[in-house]
Amino acid sequence: MIEKIKTWLNLREYKKNIKVSIFSSIYLFLSNDGLDKRTDKALPHPLNSVRLPKYFEEVSKLPFGCNVSFGDSLVDLSREQMDIFDGIFNISGQWAEHTMQTIMDLCEVLLLKQPKNIGIGCLGGNPMLVYQNYEYVKRTTIECLDYLRIKFPYANIIVYGCPPNYSINVTRHAIEYEELVKNWTINNSAKFISLYELLKGFFPKAKHSSDGIHLTEYGAWKLNKKIGELCVR
Repeated sequence: MIEKIKTWLNLREYKKNIKVSIFSSIYLFLSNDGLDKRTDKALPHPLNSVRLPKYFEEVSKLPFGCNVSFGDSLVDLSREQMDIFDGIFNISGQWAEHTMQTIMDLCEVLLLKQPKNIGIGCLGGNPMLVYQNYEYVKRTTIECLDYLRIKFPYANIIVYGCPPNYSINVTRHAIEYEELVKNWTINNSAKFISLYELLKGFFPKAKHSSDGIHLTEYGAWKLNKKIGELCVR
C-alpha cells in the first residue's frame, strides 16, 4: 500500500514537472535564447571553490585502485544509489569545462590513488539545455575527455551520454552527440553507455525520471548496475 502511494505521488510530481519543463523548452526554442548563437565560455561554477577542500579530503581517504566519478547532477543527486563509486566528484550544473577544471584541480592527489575505473558523463547536457553553441559543446566535451585519458592512461574510463529529457535542443542533437562520444570511446580504449538505450527512449519515463531530466532511485540504480558491469575488477 505504501509503495502504491509513493508511486502515485511520484507520477503526479513527474507529470507536473514535465509540463513545466516542456513549456520552458518550447519558450527557449522560440526565443532569442534558442537561436544557438551563444559562444561565450561557461562562467566559473560557484560551487567549485566551495567543494574543492571537501574533495581533497575525500581523495585522501580513497583506496588505491579506487572507482571515481566526474560529471554533473545525474550522479551528484543520486549518490545513495551509486555505490559502485568510492569517490563522487560530480557537481550539479557542471559543464565540460567545469568537469575538466575539477579533474585538473584533483589530478595531482588523485594520481597517487591510481583509480582503476573512472565514470564520466553528461558533459554536454547542461550547456545544450541553455542553448550554448553546439560546436562549442562538442569541442569542450572532447577536450575534457582527452585530458582525462592523458592524465589517466591506464584507467578503465566509462563514459555515459545525456539522459532522455524534455529539451528540444538536446533531443535534436542527441544522435550526433551520442556518436561523437561513442567514437571517442572506441578510439581511446574506453567504454560507452547510451542512456537512451539503457532507459529505452528519447523521452523520459516516470519510473526513470522525476522531473524530465534527473533520475529516480530506480533510474540511478539501473545506471549504477550498468556501470558496475563495465568496471574492471
